[in-house]
Amino acid sequence: MMVLCGCHGDYNELGGEYIYINGEIGKQIHGGGSGYFPYESLIPNRVLYYNYDDSYIVAYQVPEKEWIEFKKDYVSKEVADSLQNLFVKMVNIYYCYWIVSKQDGVIYGPLSKTNFIKTCDSLKCRLFLDQ
Repeated sequence: MMVLCGCHGDYNELGGEYIYINGEIGKQIHGGGSGYFPYESLIPNRVLYYNYDDSYIVAYQVPEKEWIEFKKDYVSKEVADSLQNLFVKMVNIYYCYWIVSKQDGVIYGPLSKTNFIKTCDSLKCRLFLDQ
């Protein structure tokens, strides 16, 4: 199964525990109830396009400063510093590409388009992003 999505909805299941929610790609954390879906953010806001199959999720994302500022208010200083480092990497690339391997949970990114294509080739990931 392969689905290409422009991100206009707020929620979409991507197979396994993976989800698109409010501009992010995440992984559900069990324990929420009554309609609440706690999740771990894997690819931060502003995911513009994504695609997935049974093995991978690929995404195209442009960093959003409001996201990092919001997240920093709700995490420890150590996590906030880590998020800031990630944000700097994303801003330096700006048009960021990501790959999530569903089998082992490895996240490749943020990547430039050139490195995204090389990484897809090395992983034998055949998903594409039309934008």
